Amino acid sequence: MGEVEVLALDNVDFSARAGEFDVILGPSGSGKSIFLNLVDGLDIPTSGEAWFLDHRLASVSESALTRYRREHVGVRLSVL
Repeated sequence: MGEVEVLALDNVDFSARAGEFDVILGPSGSGKSIFLNLVDGLDIPTSGEAWFLDHRLASVSESALTRYRREHVGVRLSVL
């Protein structure tokens, strides 16, 4: 198919407080999985930035991302 550009998330600004339980809802194809993959450092944004506290997630090493996931990220997926 060649190169295809997909605008998955546009103009998203999200913040959460420590200890919060947040729910991400939306229809299929709305970008929920991509958003979660950016938050947990599995994907790197092609533009824009993803930050956690003072960590710019797109510019840290793989070992730093592993530490970040272990110490700061918990994702629970459920199908409703």
